[in-house]
Amino acid sequence: MNAMISGSTDIGLDDLSDVSGFSSVRDLNIYGLERRTVSGVYGPSGPVGENTSFYRIHKGVLSTPITVTSSLDITPLLGVLPSTSINDFISYDSVNEVFKCEENTTFFYSFLISLRISGDYAANQNSEYSFELRRADGVTVVTSSQFIRLSNSPLVNVTASVIPTRVFPGGADPFQLDGFKIFVNKISGPDFTFDAVNFQQISFDGM
Repeated sequence: MNAMISGSTDIGLDDLSDVSGFSSVRDLNIYGLERRTVSGVYGPSGPVGENTSFYRIHKGVLSTPITVTSSLDITPLLGVLPSTSINDFISYDSVNEVFKCEENTTFFYSFLISLRISGDYAANQNSEYSFELRRADGVTVVTSSQFIRLSNSPLVNVTASVIPTRVFPGGADPFQLDGFKIFVNKISGPDFTFDAVNFQQISFDGM
């Protein structure tokens, strides 16, 4: 019971010890042959990840509306909202008003920060805002994402930002030692007000 791979090459289920003519395991699987690990050339290894499955969410209604007129640190607003977590790789430090990564881990891991906001603009006009991940000093920007809105409704209830980031191995990453903050900045357009009626939300999803 041999299977034909191509018009010029015969290979059977008993002949899989020699697969030098194929670039990957996928080439063999296409033809319904058994799965077999095939070694190949590879580059230098990156940092090793370990036990990175975690999730934390802060979700709730603000006690009072908050308006963004220029730049605003929304870390303390989101940090005090009710939270649920699976594996405590992320926590909120209410004294320093920062989110922090687990200090005792010494391996590499990456995660996504997602923000869902609810509120309204002062006027129904085009606007551009940015959400920034900053170091604990509140000044140094690590990365940011833009939120551009065209004038169709002054009301907003959307996922406004998804920011990927990472903790490097060694146990001395700034995210672990000092923590980080989330800022929102008005670039153009009318002021935005986070309402105190609907849910605001930030989540951390380990990858």
